[in-house]
Amino acid sequence: MALAAFGYVAYEMAGDSAVDAVQATLADSSKLSSELLRQLRDTDPASVVGKVLGSDVSHDGQIAILVKPDGRPAHVIPASLQAWPIGQILAQAQPTGNALYEGRHYVWSSTVLPKTSDRLFTIARVEDPVRSGLSRLASRLFVTGIIIMWVAVWVALIMATMVSRRLNAQTSALQHQATHDSLTDLPNRALLQTRLAETILAADDKRRSVSLVMMDLDRFKEVNDTLGHQVGDLLLKALGERLAKALWDIDTVARLGGDEFALLLPLADSSHTMQVIDKVLKVLAEPFVIDGMTLDVEGSFGIAVYPDDSKNAVELISHAEVAMYQAKQQGERYVRYDRGQDPNSVQRLIRMTDLRHAGTRNELALFYQPKIDLRTQRLAGAEALIRWRHPRHGMVMPDTFIADAEKTGVIKPLSDWVLNEAVRQCAEWNAMGMPLTVAINMSARVIQDLQLPEHVAAVLAQHGVRAEQLDIEITETAIMSDPQRAAQVMTALDVMGVRLSIDDFGTGYTSLAQLKRLPVDEVKIDRSFVMNMLRDANDAMIVHSIIDLAHNMSRTVVAEGVESKKILDALVALNCDVVQGYFFSKPLSVADFQFWFNAASPSPAGLPAASRIARPSA
Repeated sequence: MALAAFGYVAYEMAGDSAVDAVQATLADSSKLSSELLRQLRDTDPASVVGKVLGSDVSHDGQIAILVKPDGRPAHVIPASLQAWPIGQILAQAQPTGNALYEGRHYVWSSTVLPKTSDRLFTIARVEDPVRSGLSRLASRLFVTGIIIMWVAVWVALIMATMVSRRLNAQTSALQHQATHDSLTDLPNRALLQTRLAETILAADDKRRSVSLVMMDLDRFKEVNDTLGHQVGDLLLKALGERLAKALWDIDTVARLGGDEFALLLPLADSSHTMQVIDKVLKVLAEPFVIDGMTLDVEGSFGIAVYPDDSKNAVELISHAEVAMYQAKQQGERYVRYDRGQDPNSVQRLIRMTDLRHAGTRNELALFYQPKIDLRTQRLAGAEALIRWRHPRHGMVMPDTFIADAEKTGVIKPLSDWVLNEAVRQCAEWNAMGMPLTVAINMSARVIQDLQLPEHVAAVLAQHGVRAEQLDIEITETAIMSDPQRAAQVMTALDVMGVRLSIDDFGTGYTSLAQLKRLPVDEVKIDRSFVMNMLRDANDAMIVHSIIDLAHNMSRTVVAEGVESKKILDALVALNCDVVQGYFFSKPLSVADFQFWFNAASPSPAGLPAASRIARPSA
C-alpha cells in the first residue's frame, strides 16, 4: 500500500517536471520574439533580422528564422543549424507547437512581422522533458527518501518503545496475578512457598529461626451464609489490610484461600512469634464495620518454627496447618506444632491421596448390617457401611480414614460414591424380590450442601428406587455445626419422602426443641449406652429416657450395639422398635447378606438366631 502511494506521487512529480520544462522553454521563446518585435517597431525589419541572424547565433539553444510568405527561409541557414529539423518545423501549419525529433524535443512559436508579410519563427531545442524531469525527480526522491527513512526510524522506535512498555506491563500484571490473591492482593500460596524457601536459605546461613503462623477465622461460614459472600469478601479484604499494617515490612502476610491466612516472620523465634500473635489478636478484637454492620472476628492460629519443626518449606506449611486445625479442635487461640500429636502426617496424606482414587480403582465396597423390627420380627432394612480394600494394607475400616477424609475434602466424592452404590444395590435387591430400606451415613460437610436434595433425587431417579427406601443417617454434631442450614436440607429431603435418622443420639448436643423442629423419622441410640446398659444404671436410664422421649414425639427408636440375648430382652422390655448388632449379624458383604436373608437357619458365616427373623413381605 505504501509502495503504491509512493509510486503514484513519483509519477505525478515526473509529469509536473515535464510540464514545467515545456512551459519554461515557451516562455523563453516568447521573450526572444518580444525583444525582436520591440526592435522592429521603428526600424526596418529586414535589417534587424539580418543583423541578428547574420551573426549566426543561437542563444541558450534558441534560434530565430525569418520565413517568407511562401514558407521558405529568408536567409541561408548556417551549417551549424543544419542538424535542426527546421524544414519539418517550418512545414507545420501551427504557429506554435512542440515535437520530438531524433530523441530531442523542439518547441517553437511564430509571429508576423509588422510592416511585412514575413513571419518570424523562434525555435528552442531542449532535452526530453520527461528525462530531465526524472533527473530532477531522482534528486527529489533521494531527499524525500532520506526524510521518509528518518521519520520511519523514529516512528518505529516510538512504536517499539510503546509495544515494549505494554508487553512489560502485561507481563508484570500476569506475574502479579500468578503470585497474588485476586481478592486481597496479598501474596498467595505459591509466592508464600517461594519466599519461605528463600527465607530458610538465608536463615540457614546466619543460623536464625523462622516462624510460620497459619490463621483461620472462626465461624466465617456464618458470615457468608447469613450476610452473603459479598460481605464476606469485604471482611477478608479489610482483615488483610489490618494484618499487613500490624506486621513489620520484612514480614509477609499471605492469603491461602477461603478464610485462611499465613504470617511469615523471617526474624522471629518462639517468644517473638507469641508477641506477634498477641498483637494480631488485639487487631482482631477491634470490630469490623462492613456496609454499616459491625462484625466481630476471631481466629485460630497454628505455629511452626524453622528449624525445630521442619527444614523444608512445604513441610513447614503443612505442620503449621496441622497445628491450626488442632487449635480449632481444642478450642485454643493458638497451638505450637507438636510432632507427637501428628505422628502419621505423611502417611495420612498418602492415604488420602489413595482414598481419592479408591472409587475409580474398585477398591471400595459396601457391607450391610441387618436392622430387625422387634414388633414384627422381620427384617426392617440394612445399614450400608463402607470398607476399603487397600492393595497394600488390606481391609481398612472407616474409623481410620473417615475423619481425615472430612478434613481434606475427600469426604464429598466418597459420600457420592456411597450414595450411588447403596441406591444401585437397593434397585438390584428390588429386582430380586428383596424390597429393603437401605440406610447410609452423611457427614457434616455433605449435609450442609444445599444441592444435596437435588443430587439425591437424581440418583434415585437414575436407578428407579423409591425415596422411602433410602434412609439418611445424620450425626448430632453434623446438625449442630449449622442447625439452620441442616434443617433446610433435611426439610427438602423429607418432602421428597427420604427417611431421616439422627445417628449416635445422646452423644451430641441436640436439644429437645431442635429435635421437635427437625423432620426426623428415627432416633438411633448410640451403641456405647446400649452395650453398657446392663452394667451401668445411668446408661440404662439414658436408654430408657431416649425411648420414651422419641415415642412421645412419634419417632421410631433404633438401638445399636445389640450383642447378647440379655440386651435384646432388656430392649424389648423397654418397648424399643428396631435393633441391630452382632447378636443378629455383623456387617456382611452383598453375597453374604443375600445368603443370610434367604437362610432358614444360621448361615455358614455364624449368624446367631437368624432363623427367628422372617423375611420382609414384598
